[in-house]
Amino acid sequence: MLEAQQFAEAIRRAGRFTDLSGFSLRCQDCQCPLKGQQAARQHAIDTGHTRFGEVHQ
Repeated sequence: MLEAQQFAEAIRRAGRFTDLSGFSLRCQDCQCPLKGQQAARQHAIDTGHTRFGEVHQ
């Protein structure tokens, strides 16, 4: 268990994961900024837009 926690911490520090609830996205159709997978899903339902890109800061 400790090895898994250490591995997860190393990956987090290296920025090699995506926080699905907190990552920044932009709709490629209308350039609307969004935060998280749920916001992108709702935007797609509301607008019909389906092209999103992650914004790296």
